[in-house]
Amino acid sequence: MPLAVYLADDGAIASPRVTGFENRHRNFGAGVTEPKADVVTVAFAGSGDAFGSGGRLQACIVVRAGQGAPMLLDCGATSLIALKRQGIDPNDVTAVLVSHLHVDHFGGLPHLILDGQFRRRIAPLIVAGPIGIAARLTDAMELMFPGSSAVQRRFAVEVVELPAGSPPVTVAESRVQAEGLAGQAVTVGV
Repeated sequence: MPLAVYLADDGAIASPRVTGFENRHRNFGAGVTEPKADVVTVAFAGSGDAFGSGGRLQACIVVRAGQGAPMLLDCGATSLIALKRQGIDPNDVTAVLVSHLHVDHFGGLPHLILDGQFRRRIAPLIVAGPIGIAARLTDAMELMFPGSSAVQRRFAVEVVELPAGSPPVTVAESRVQAEGLAGQAVTVGV
């Protein structure tokens, strides 16, 4: 599948630098495009560090295969803002792949889950990441919103822990594998 990469300055997709882009995409306004079925798109909705240096939003990379539902690579604390600026409905996100357990890479998960609850999400959400993500997600939800981890939701949240070096697994129709990096598991190979 061809790859189209969109570079965002936290809110606006830059002019595409892919030959023939206009022939393969239909513009929906507000910086959102719908690719044809044979293209994988990657949009950097957030690419900043933990401290918002330069005014950038935290890690939130949107991957979409063809016209399928979006998947996130990382979900920093500012991800809901990033998604909304890109015109992406957070309830459409099928999965979040977390590279490592720093707040600027997974701190937006409690917000994403609670936003789904309040906005009547019904589609399941898959969260995949390194060993320990299930406990860390529960702890983060309880720290930010006491009692929220035990609330009955309208949708399922499936948490998948990926041991470093394990064989690839399928997450939301994508093959994912975890590799070790500086003592932490990092999801790669989408």
